Amino acid sequence: MTLTHVGEQWLDTWMQGNALVCWIEHPDPCAMEKEILQALSLPLNLQDNQAHPFWAELSDLRKEAKRSARGEPIADETGQQRSDN
Repeated sequence: MTLTHVGEQWLDTWMQGNALVCWIEHPDPCAMEKEILQALSLPLNLQDNQAHPFWAELSDLRKEAKRSARGEPIADETGQQRSDN
C-alpha cells in the first residue's frame, strides 16, 4: 500500500515541519533499535515495542486501515508525478 503522488507531497510537507531525524553509525543497528525502544516512548513503532500501552490499539488501527484500503479502487495517477519541493 502506498500513498498517491498528492499524498506523498502532503506527507513531505508535514515531515518538513514536524519530523526531526538524526543518525549515528553503529555496528549492530538492530540491537541499538531495541535499546532505544526500551528507553524511550515511541508509540508509532510496532516492531519490538509490544510493551508500549498504545501498541495494541495502533496495531488494530493499522490492520483496519489496510483492510479498508484493500476495498478501495486503485488510484489512477496516469500522467502525474511527484514534484520535488
